[in-house]
Amino acid sequence: MPTLFRYFIVRYLKFFVAILTILLLTITLVETFVNFERSFTPQGSQLSLWRYLIIRVPSYYLRDLIPVSAFVACLYSLATCVQRSEWTTMQTAGISAGAILRPIMAGGIIVALFLIVLSETLLPQLFSDYSAVREKSVDELTFSDGNIWHANGQDIYRIRSSDIKTRTLKRVVIYQRNQAGRLTSVIRAPLVQVQSDGSWTSKNANIRRFDPEHPEEPAQVDLNVEVKLPGLTETSPFILLSKPQSLTLPQMLEYVIKERSDTRSRLKAKLHRMVMFIHFRLSEFILILLLTLVAVPFALRVTPGGSITQISIWALLTLASLLFLRNLGQELSLEGILGPFAGNWALPLLSASAALLAISRSSRPV
Repeated sequence: MPTLFRYFIVRYLKFFVAILTILLLTITLVETFVNFERSFTPQGSQLSLWRYLIIRVPSYYLRDLIPVSAFVACLYSLATCVQRSEWTTMQTAGISAGAILRPIMAGGIIVALFLIVLSETLLPQLFSDYSAVREKSVDELTFSDGNIWHANGQDIYRIRSSDIKTRTLKRVVIYQRNQAGRLTSVIRAPLVQVQSDGSWTSKNANIRRFDPEHPEEPAQVDLNVEVKLPGLTETSPFILLSKPQSLTLPQMLEYVIKERSDTRSRLKAKLHRMVMFIHFRLSEFILILLLTLVAVPFALRVTPGGSITQISIWALLTLASLLFLRNLGQELSLEGILGPFAGNWALPLLSASAALLAISRSSRPV
């Protein structure tokens, strides 16, 4: 690896790590003060403060902080180079601008690969863990004490959690009712296996059967029996129970391909949301490279020996505007006003084109 290439890529990555660390520590400190009391369960021992922060901060903020850190790292690694006249010296020595920018972009690729690894391993699990204990539903589901309640026809389902990797549902309770709404049976299963055909089986279920016509009669009880349970008929339990943020790209693609022919409106809405998040997940990797590129023309506007402050303010305002417009595009995509491609890709591509144009017209020789 050439010395110049190694110098700039190490410089970029050092800035990136330092900025990301500062942002994570700042947010962790704020979360500690704001959510101190809410960080504990009523029992006090189930979810301590440190575990709360470990789960919440990366799952909610890391996807945004990594692109921001990549942008700022590029800005300051290049801006300090120009400020100290290193850029001018290198170009006087015959080193092209491309030779200087290539290691910076290579650093952006390393950061993007880092985000890919996190997005497909750690972050989905952390988001799933946090959602299971803290988050309230804003969709058809109702959460109570970490349980998921769902009405499926006359039956009512209560599910504690799910594991998409093993296709299992944990601590399932099914309240079966007749057409008059009278309770006929209660099925409790600690562990339910969802088969490939959508059927549910449990090897140690407890069943209590009631006679709605004679409620005074004692219930018939079957303990630790192997039964085939009535699964959800309206939708896949994992699409129903899983939020896109808790799934990996292959998992999202699998369920979109499997369920895309279903015309039921509730499932179509969830599939549309899933497709939007697939585009979002793909575009966030590219976003890191594009933001790295967008930072270049700002860095080149710094004068040798001058201040970086004013340029930094304009650069950060531009970054905030880009992230706001990107989030707006995603919301419009979720509402069906924009397509998934337009909502996630239009702004980054336009920003990259504008950055390339600004670099080509920069007063700094490139």
